[in-house]
Amino acid sequence: MPEHQSATVRTRTRAGLALGVVGIVLVGNSARGDGGALQLSQPCGDCVVSVFTSPTTLRVGKIDVSVYVQDSKTSLPVRDAAIFVTAAPAGRDGRAVRHRATAEQAANKLFQAAEFELPEAGRWEFSIEATGLRSPVAVSFEAHVAEPPPQWLALAPWIGWPWLVVAAFVATRFSRRR
Repeated sequence: MPEHQSATVRTRTRAGLALGVVGIVLVGNSARGDGGALQLSQPCGDCVVSVFTSPTTLRVGKIDVSVYVQDSKTSLPVRDAAIFVTAAPAGRDGRAVRHRATAEQAANKLFQAAEFELPEAGRWEFSIEATGLRSPVAVSFEAHVAEPPPQWLALAPWIGWPWLVVAAFVATRFSRRR
């Protein structure tokens, strides 16, 4: 491969990698879905309860709590459980909020999910109750909820995408000069 062609390939590769990194940074914060951070996985009687929260770093505002219940002997999902999730401020005054988790709210239909709007930062206690099983299940965990992200962060993809176009244009022009 001639020297000018290999320099062009290197330049385009670098530009592509830079654009990819910028794209991941701009879009990565908005990715959501079942799963997220594993908060708890605990055997309870005849089943195992696993609880995930999303976004990975819990912040004031909308959060998703996804619960996966599976039979401890067969490892198959238990789909007929009625699951309730309660969120309450830990160690301080505040109103507890209780929602029923459903498969309809979950992107992955093996999970049951509930969405919460948390009004303040600090420690929160999450309690999960599952009925309709051979024996009722109750588990809980505490999690830290951070302050909300800055307002400009929500606009970052809209502000940032024109810079991706400019960077691609500059990289293309620079590679053609060589």
